[in-house]
Amino acid sequence: MNKNKKVKTFLYHVINVLIAFVFIFPIYYIIITSFKTEREIGTNVSIWLSQPIVTNYYEAFTKYNIGPALYSSMVVAIFATIIGVIIGSMSAYVINRYDQKKLAFTILTTMMIPYVVCAIPLFILFQKIGWFDTYSGLILSHLIITVPQSVWILVGFVKAIPKEIEEAALVDGCTKFGLFYKIVFPLLKGGIVAAATLGFIMSWNNFSLALMLGGSKTVPAPLALFNFVGEAAINWGGLAASATLMLIPTIVFTLWVQKHLTQGLMVGAIQ
Repeated sequence: MNKNKKVKTFLYHVINVLIAFVFIFPIYYIIITSFKTEREIGTNVSIWLSQPIVTNYYEAFTKYNIGPALYSSMVVAIFATIIGVIIGSMSAYVINRYDQKKLAFTILTTMMIPYVVCAIPLFILFQKIGWFDTYSGLILSHLIITVPQSVWILVGFVKAIPKEIEEAALVDGCTKFGLFYKIVFPLLKGGIVAAATLGFIMSWNNFSLALMLGGSKTVPAPLALFNFVGEAAINWGGLAASATLMLIPTIVFTLWVQKHLTQGLMVGAIQ
């Protein structure tokens, strides 16, 4: 019996290692490729570095201007995430506490609509009001991503909050607005972290909305990667370097909120 248990444990760990390898290896290979010369990339497929260089990173910033693109993506992702979480938390509260099933269906249905479909009317609207190729326009368009995502996650967390807490706050003279932001919103910490994490990553990586609604003034990082694709050749080293730079904010943000995310989910489960 103990032998069978050890075999199952061993197989369990082997499967976990294989799954982790499938996800981690592409990231590792992109990183090491960013430190290779174009000649090495074309002739040497080794997964080890022989003579690492930083030329690709230097060219990415000086020749291809990846810096402003990363800044644009950061601005849009941060503001779209913050606004999306605020609107999403309020919508989730109204949906749960006032049994607004039609509102829930309307908001969550937008998650099934391709972003390109939404981008067409937004493109026409932004052209008329002067928001095309502006941060305001891109942030507003990215709410299509962050708001439904936040609602979908936070509805369950709102349901886990006992109504007795809200009733006690109202008896003590708390207003509806104060009730939400002083009582409910802090209790949604775990859900807010989860919604913010997913919203930031999806907004940061979005390509289609940036392609249709952005321009030379607000080129985000996913769109800037096309600068490395030429008519005759592709700058694989610079492309890998820029892709590595794009990975850093999402990895740092996820590691930063990981502890809070785990604690929040545990609290939500207990409630």
